[in-house]
Amino acid sequence: MECTFYNIGKKRNSTLQPEQGTTVQVQLKAPCSITEPIITITTATAPVFTYAYIPSFRRYYFIREWTYRNAIWEASLTVDVLASFKNLIRGLTCYIDRSASNYDGSIIDTLYPAKTGTTFQVTPLSAPWTALTISGGTFILGVVGLDTGVGRLGAISYYALDTAGLDAVLSFLFSNDIWQASGIEEIGEGLYKAIFNPFQYIVSCVWVPVARSAISTTQKTVRLGYWNTGVEAYGVTLYTLGTLNFNATLPAHPQASRGSYLNFAPYTQRTLYCPPFGSIPIDSDFYARGNVLQCITHIDIITGQATMRVGMGANTSEVVYFTERTGMLGVPIQLAQMLSDYSHTISTLQSGISGGVAGLVSGAIGATAMSAIEAKSPKITSQGANGSLISFTMPPTVVSEFSPIADEDLADYGRPCMKKLMLANLTGYIKCAEAHADFPGLLDGEREAIENFLTGGFYME
Repeated sequence: MECTFYNIGKKRNSTLQPEQGTTVQVQLKAPCSITEPIITITTATAPVFTYAYIPSFRRYYFIREWTYRNAIWEASLTVDVLASFKNLIRGLTCYIDRSASNYDGSIIDTLYPAKTGTTFQVTPLSAPWTALTISGGTFILGVVGLDTGVGRLGAISYYALDTAGLDAVLSFLFSNDIWQASGIEEIGEGLYKAIFNPFQYIVSCVWVPVARSAISTTQKTVRLGYWNTGVEAYGVTLYTLGTLNFNATLPAHPQASRGSYLNFAPYTQRTLYCPPFGSIPIDSDFYARGNVLQCITHIDIITGQATMRVGMGANTSEVVYFTERTGMLGVPIQLAQMLSDYSHTISTLQSGISGGVAGLVSGAIGATAMSAIEAKSPKITSQGANGSLISFTMPPTVVSEFSPIADEDLADYGRPCMKKLMLANLTGYIKCAEAHADFPGLLDGEREAIENFLTGGFYME
């Protein structure tokens, strides 16, 4: 009978069928088994073959041993079920556990353990308020005045001013323009400044990191109590909001080419540090929506109170928000004015000048009385307290922590697949979760061997 011999190296769990062998005439040694036959060959030299194919049995064989006996070489064979039944195996449809050619990177691969030595990557974010100067923002001045219309809520009117506008209002408080604007001619400028305090009509001043041009308002003149300062500003209301948005593309796990599951917990942890909203853990599950961190911030122009919503998405139209934080983006600004101690001054003048205050009001006061008023040391009155600008000196950042995993052997172990596929559509390493080799003409031992190879892992070659 004919037998084709090959000199090859072949994995036992491979479907590889060799080519270009040497065909010779051999004899079967009785008793003979189809799965483990012994054949004899007459040759003057020791055979170097390691593999064989017997057409009569339609099977491939590994050569376990060559034995020389009575000038005849005997070959002990054992059937290679994967190569012998390759075409039938290719037609099987199985649930694939692991595969080197078809896999799902979103499935966590527990084959490779995590290593020690977490790596960190810092991603700086460019928030609209980062490194913003005072001149780049807007002062919201709340005053009691005779203003009407847009910008007035009850007795309080709110004005949006740039740095020059606020300087102009404060200059008005210190200049003689305030006396002239009052229209009261019966009282001299010095006494007027001692008695009247227009500064008391200012109830708040907050700096917000929003450009004046970005605030939709109505232009009007700032009024303090009964005084018209003549300073042009813009009226705002509690319903006037500023929007400050920013985003950043988050880095992937350094080994994410092995599977997107590495971008999720426990292999990746991310935290957003964003003053004044604090430290915000980023839920890695939302990374599936996209790798762009989206931060949508709305600020109440009047109070400086802000709300920031944080989400993930490929773009702003696909973002899904997972948390909301509040914080103060407004900075209270302390204002002050020099105010004379008019009560003590008036008491002094009453004891030395005939007619007392009535005489002062009527204009009968002399140069000596005016000198006494102007000579009194003024005291400073202030409104509010200065807030901190530290939130605007530290840019937001995202800190990503990556846990590395052990080196991969894709060729020999594949990657998780977890779906039902025809084996003919796969190449390389395959491991089936289940397999049933119920081929006709297959011996029971061969069926069991094929199923063991398929569920234990084999190579489609």
